[in-house]
Amino acid sequence: MVRAILQGYWPQLLVLQTLNIIAYLLGLLSPFVLQRVLVFQEAQNSHKNLSSDVATKGFVAVGELISLGVFMLFFNAQVALYKERLGVRFGGALKGALVARGVEGLTRQPGEDTQTGGNGESAIYNIISFDIGETV
Repeated sequence: MVRAILQGYWPQLLVLQTLNIIAYLLGLLSPFVLQRVLVFQEAQNSHKNLSSDVATKGFVAVGELISLGVFMLFFNAQVALYKERLGVRFGGALKGALVARGVEGLTRQPGEDTQTGGNGESAIYNIISFDIGETV
């Protein structure tokens, strides 16, 4: 089942992992922007007149830090939403496969292809034995 999920949803999983990597890299930008803010704060605390260039760089760094924080908030929320959407799709696909096998009366035991219930009725589908049957 895991192989089927990977074969069916690999583009979505690739996009999700790419978004996670982008979110991580954007999180790494925060200390660099914070460093520029702290340099501005130290220059301001020295009680000397700041040139307009230094003050402008400082205020730009503060704006960048705030903007990065707000952007990361929205970006991480969108990544989480996309992750949940994929989770719903995966869950629906797995539940559909489970119901289809249960209705058809198919179970997969180690060493067997298919099996119906003892009297020709649908057998109960054991998803645990189906998942680990080949690896045990």
